[in-house]
Formats: sequence, structure tokens, C-alpha cells
Amino acid sequence: MELEKYKLLKNKRIVEILDGDETFGDFESPNTDSYFGLSNLKISMPRLSGPEICDIAKMFGSTLEYAGMKSRWQYMFDLIDYGIKSGRIDSILAYLFDESNFVREANGLDKDEFERYRSKSIESALNRINTILHFGGNKLIINEKRVLLVSISPSTPEISVNNVKTIDRDYIKLLSDRAIANVDSGNYDSALTQARTILEETFDYVLEK
Repeated sequence: MELEKYKLLKNKRIVEILDGDETFGDFESPNTDSYFGLSNLKISMPRLSGPEICDIAKMFGSTLEYAGMKSRWQYMFDLIDYGIKSGRIDSILAYLFDESNFVREANGLDKDEFERYRSKSIESALNRINTILHFGGNKLIINEKRVLLVSISPSTPEISVNNVKTIDRDYIKLLSDRAIANVDSGNYDSALTQARTILEETFDYVLEK
């Protein structure tokens, strides 16, 4: 593993994705009894506070302490630096994308909803990060639960994410009805998000089948 290459992740736009600052729209749950309201749960990586970033560093053997003197993105830089120096950067990244890091963010979702939420969040985060890394000829991938920074080449393994569980008529009609209601009420941003969700998840489901 070329550890020095991981310094490319020390980009403020990238760490704002990894620490949950950047969101990718609302998570649309077909379960109307879900704990979360439609606008409450955002598609994103789990939002990490400064102390939580330091706690993650300590999980992997660092002595990084939270002093409240730096921004969260600076603590993320420290975490990446430690990962490179210790040779554990792939394990640290794997934890950030792991189910255990998402649990507190999506408490209250049932198992299928949680898997769909996590898959959508991971896919969105990787796509955005790889848009930033693309012109340098690199991308971040998940391969058998390892998170690796690799050069772009025809032999690069595909990103591995959980499959979409179920896309049926009721689910599509539910999202469609919500989108139409948002258009009628002038909430066009949410309507666009819902329309995109219908298209993306339906196409994903058809390709998987």
C-alpha cells in the first residue's frame, strides 16, 4: 500500500465529506411510521464532532486529544496523518464506512431501511470524493470491506455496496406522491431529490435483477 498517496485525502472538500459536513439530499423512507421525519435524516456520512474524531484516533492507538482549538476538518487532517504514519490508514477509513459508525446516525430505522440508508450514503460519498480525486488519476474504493486509494485503471476493482432491497409499485407510488405534493406546495428542492431517488433506485434495482 502506497501510504504517501493517502495524503491526497488531506483536502478540505474531501474531509468535509468524510466527517459528515456535506449532505446529498433527504433520505426518503417508505415506512411512514419511521422514527425520523422525511426532512430529518440526510444522506451523508455520519457527522463526527471534534471529540468523536479524537476518539476514533484513540481506537487505533493515537494519543490525539481534543483541545477545542482547531476546526473539525483540522482534526480529520490529524487523523489521516496518524493513519499514514502508523500504517493503519486503510483500517481507519474502513471504520468510517463501517456499519458501526452509521448506527448512531440512523437509530430508529428498521434493518432494511438502515441498509438502504447506509448504502446510499456510502455511494454518494464515494462518488463525490472520486469526482475530486479523478483528475489526479486516483479513486477511493471499497473492496471486501477494505477502503483503498488506488490509481484509476481498467483493472481497478469495482466499488462494493449493499444491494437495493426492494423497489415495488407501492414504494415508487409513495415517492411519486410525495414529490407531487412538494411541487404543489412549492418545495421544489425536495421534489427534485425525490424524483432523482425514484430514477436512481429503480435503475439500480433493474440492473441488479
